Parts: sequence; structure tokens; C-alpha cells
Amino acid sequence: MKKSFYVFLLPLLLLSCSKEEDDSLEKITDTIVGRYVCRSATIQGRLLDINGDGTAGDDMVAEFEGFELAYQRITEEPVRIFPVKEYETDESFHIEIPKQRVDYDKRSGKYIIKDMYIGDSMFIGFKYSVDRSGKINTAAYNEGNGDDLGGEYDDMIYLIDYQGNSARSLTFDQEGGFEAVIDCTCYDFATDEVVTVPVLFVYERVSYSLD
Repeated sequence: MKKSFYVFLLPLLLLSCSKEEDDSLEKITDTIVGRYVCRSATIQGRLLDINGDGTAGDDMVAEFEGFELAYQRITEEPVRIFPVKEYETDESFHIEIPKQRVDYDKRSGKYIIKDMYIGDSMFIGFKYSVDRSGKINTAAYNEGNGDDLGGEYDDMIYLIDYQGNSARSLTFDQEGGFEAVIDCTCYDFATDEVVTVPVLFVYERVSYSLD
């Protein structure tokens, strides 16, 4: 009888532990799940004139305000953060960052800016997971649409501002926001050069719903 009791009790104990683990993981991921929008994008370490208005600044959102497509992507397109289904299993998402369209003419030694009004965008990827201690771990990766767009030929380098863009770091505050640092390549009208600078993107959760 005693043996039968332990055989009956063991599955209940395992089920209880599993339920506690599930509840714990769900509580952690509830702090980050939802739809987020970009509230600011601040260029770090220097000022750039991205829009050619003669004034350099560190507010990337303001610099792209006249670029219809790029500005819409950074201010309106939500980022969706999905639940982590299992411990130590990666989930991923992409941030769509605004881009100029810049070519370099090797023959003249000049940069050529195309589609100044419309602008463009590309995707930068991040991963996140939860370890068994309850810590949210993050990692950067760069799968997106930027890798195949640029190209170098005998006379021209096309879409040079798509080169050098990469994810650097991601931090969740678990209170309705996250910050992402991305190395962004831009043409600077003030210095007539293409530079790669870190940009701090700050996102705020606007809904717990993923729809």
C-alpha cells in the first residue's frame, strides 16, 4: 500500500513543479509581451545633417521627418514582442530603421543621393530568451533585407548607406519599454562623408495585444 501511494504521488509532484515553472515563465514574459512603437532615436557621439537642411542634430526621427516612407516606418510601424514558450529558447523580432539611398561614383569621387523625399528602410534583428534563473537574455543578429541590397562595381558603389548597419545591444526594462542600440550608416551633408554611428532607439509598449 505504501509503495502504491508513492507511485501515485510522484506524477502529482512532477505536475506541480511543471505548473510552477510554467507560471513563472508566463509571469516573466508578461512583462515584455505586446506591441511597441519608437518614441525616440538619438544619434550617439556626434551630430549629423541627414536631410540636407544645413543643420546637424542628434535626433534621427527629426532628421528623417521629410522622408515620407522612412519617417512612417520609424514612427508608425509597431514592433511585436511575442511570449517566450520555453526556458532558454530564443524568440526573435526585427526593428525597421530609416535609411537614405546613397550611391558612390568612383569616377567623380562623389556621393549621389537618390529618393531624398521618400527615403527607405531596412531590418535589424534581435533575439531574446529567459534562463532558468528568470533572467531575460538578449542577443543581436543581423538577418534582414539589407545584406542583398548594396553592391560594388567598377564605377559605382550602390546603396552604400546599407553597409555597416548592425545590431549592437537590446535591453528590456520590463516596465513597458525597451532600448536598442544599432550601428547605423548615414550620409552626412555637413561633412560630405558616409559615417557609421551608434543610434539609441527607445520603444514604448502601446498595447499588450499582438493583433
